Amino acid sequence: PQEPQEMMHECWVLWVGSLPPRCTEEELLEAFQVFGPIASVTVKSQQHSGVYSSLGFVNFCDELGALTAFDHMEDGQVGGYDIKLRTPQPKTLLVPIWPLNIDSADPDAPGWGAWCD
Repeated sequence: PQEPQEMMHECWVLWVGSLPPRCTEEELLEAFQVFGPIASVTVKSQQHSGVYSSLGFVNFCDELGALTAFDHMEDGQVGGYDIKLRTPQPKTLLVPIWPLNIDSADPDAPGWGAWCD
């Protein structure tokens, strides 16, 4: 199978704090994907004096998805933990584009699609 290429895309980053200890990217994605297309999700966990803490970044493909998530999850929970959110901000990221037409290796040819398209 062909590997994805990458392209620059403006995303809307939603910072998510107070996540459960050892929260996974899959858990964070599951909690937020209902609000709109997501380019990527990152979870950062750290241990300090035996206590784990986690925060995450949800990179929405568009402003509407990010703002909808912020409105619905501002007082929400992930994994039973009350989370904290910061207002979404625009950020340009490299996102994968996947071959939809396996006969073409040219990412500009019809049949290639960006994650956020």
